[in-house]
Amino acid sequence: MTKPPNNYAFVDSQNVVRATRRLGWKLDWHRFRRYLRDRHGVTRAYLFLAFLPEKQRLRAALQRWGWRFLRYDVR
Repeated sequence: MTKPPNNYAFVDSQNVVRATRRLGWKLDWHRFRRYLRDRHGVTRAYLFLAFLPEKQRLRAALQRWGWRFLRYDVR
């Protein structure tokens, strides 16, 4: 009997956003999280994301979709 994968992902949101925009794409964070889970067995996905008060709704949605946050403050 094999053990199921227990992988973690650490994603720098700023680099992902800039790279996808440069290519003319828009990333669907919900689908990306599911892809990491289904394709790579990622059980915990951490997102490096700046804390900006005006982005609270986005953060709440990301959390519902299974992202965890590694916080840094923008000053």
